[in-house]
Amino acid sequence: MMAALSVSDLVAGYHNRPVLHGVSLDIEPGTMAALIGPNGHGKTTLLKTVSGLVPARSGAIRIFGQAIETAMVHERVAAGLVHVPQGDQLFGEMSVEENLRMGAYLRSASEVPGALEEVYAFFPRLAERRGQSASSLSGGERRMVGIGRGLMAGGKVMMIDEPSLGLAPLIIEQIYEGLRGLSRADRAFLVVEENPSRLIGIADRICLMDAGRIEWSGTAAEVAGSRDILETYLGGH
Repeated sequence: MMAALSVSDLVAGYHNRPVLHGVSLDIEPGTMAALIGPNGHGKTTLLKTVSGLVPARSGAIRIFGQAIETAMVHERVAAGLVHVPQGDQLFGEMSVEENLRMGAYLRSASEVPGALEEVYAFFPRLAERRGQSASSLSGGERRMVGIGRGLMAGGKVMMIDEPSLGLAPLIIEQIYEGLRGLSRADRAFLVVEENPSRLIGIADRICLMDAGRIEWSGTAAEVAGSRDILETYLGGH
């Protein structure tokens, strides 16, 4: 089966400081991969490089076999790549539904109502607040809108950077309940998370990034059975 997202020997960084050192990663269609590891070791840089916000110095990036490592950002979006960055980056004066519709600008008008219903099914709270301005929402609700706007794009590959960052435990549970449903959809997902325990019951594969390299990759069960990973990255839990 052709990988939905394939990254091979990717090298990238900022100015003269390398951050990614030959990263390779494949994600199959219909699956969710979790990217875990210490802060400051390249997880966000990997997502930015895949989406074109940070230029790749060398290596290959492919969406269903299509090479995009030299493509412009909008060309990568057109190829089916969606990147939900840290934070929410919403239009505060616009309503929840208007923000969601902004994510569907490449889709036909006939597809938008169905896409909206999909988002509201995953995040029912947004359906209750569809007419409210984004500036009036809580942090967790804003995060849901950010993820929902990414879903509205209808992309083939969706990357989400730290969906639970700075949120209360109850809101985190609601967001991950939504992601649990998304992982069964016919898309490929790459989710960055500082706390890997939140993804063990959701992700099909967990990849450990350390010092700009993918140091380990396996299933959630393999993570639970690896004493070295548990002790080094999860504090023994």
